[in-house]
Amino acid sequence: MNAGRAGRFLAAGAVAFASAFVVAITLAVVDLYLSGHGLTPLGGRRLADVDALGVHLSVADAMLLMSVAVVFVVTARVYRK
Repeated sequence: MNAGRAGRFLAAGAVAFASAFVVAITLAVVDLYLSGHGLTPLGGRRLADVDALGVHLSVADAMLLMSVAVVFVVTARVYRK
């Protein structure tokens, strides 16, 4: 891995890490809104539940993981140029 590629991945990782905080706070606010109105929050809706492996992913977890992955890929592509 050359220095340019390593720097690009480091920058993309830093931006993705920072965006994770923004997405987490946004999802927390949405969950508070939903639960305040008597609806099931995103954190309470199970997307994947595998007890044997100890995996319990909610819709909010999947949204966070996907948004961080998208931000990482987009940032890496933008810094390529």
